[in-house]
Amino acid sequence: MSEQILKNYKNTFNNMSNLLNQMLNSKDQHFIDNKRQQTIKLLENFVQHLEITDYLLIDCNPIVPKDVFIEMYFNLGTLYKNQTENVLKQNNNILTKEHENNFRTSLNCFYNILRISFENEMAIKQIVSIFTHLCFFSQNDLQKSLSYLQEALIYSPGNETIHYNIGHIFQKLNKLEMSLIHYKLSLNLILANLNKKEDLKEAEALRLNCLNGISYIFRSIKQWPQSLY
Repeated sequence: MSEQILKNYKNTFNNMSNLLNQMLNSKDQHFIDNKRQQTIKLLENFVQHLEITDYLLIDCNPIVPKDVFIEMYFNLGTLYKNQTENVLKQNNNILTKEHENNFRTSLNCFYNILRISFENEMAIKQIVSIFTHLCFFSQNDLQKSLSYLQEALIYSPGNETIHYNIGHIFQKLNKLEMSLIHYKLSLNLILANLNKKEDLKEAEALRLNCLNGISYIFRSIKQWPQSLY
């Protein structure tokens, strides 16, 4: 059985690499969609044979290496994410329950990565990206948007953009105290992460948005000196 899994792993890895290269080298959207579906089925058939416990036990020596496990699930999650985004574009960005379920399928792939590599930055980045998409497509439903952002915060509690967006939604919901808390959290995180930021203009724009949000809150409750400050 172990020899068969090892053989399947090698075949799957080679086929996956080949299909991904074909997608990257093509500009034909129909061709890309077709190859994406083939790759998804290929990876689905393979990962169902992987046992999470093989990577959690100290004395375990899994047949498929840990880094390959992560790569397989990362590629599968990303393919599901890209596929759902493309379908949404064709559907005028109208989020349906089916789209949300497809995003959840993608999320589950990244969650599996975090189960064995709980600080995996690439997986966390994709998780935040998916919840950001879900929030954007649900912006007419503030409570739903808020729930998506709060869920994203579980996986990236130090993300200044998430805190800003939560503050903005609480402000729209007239929950000013909660809005102020998240705006200030975002400001503190911006300053703390300033040296790590590649795009300083983006950081400065976010900082100004937070200050404008805080100013609006104080103005709405007629605290003029604080608003001016």
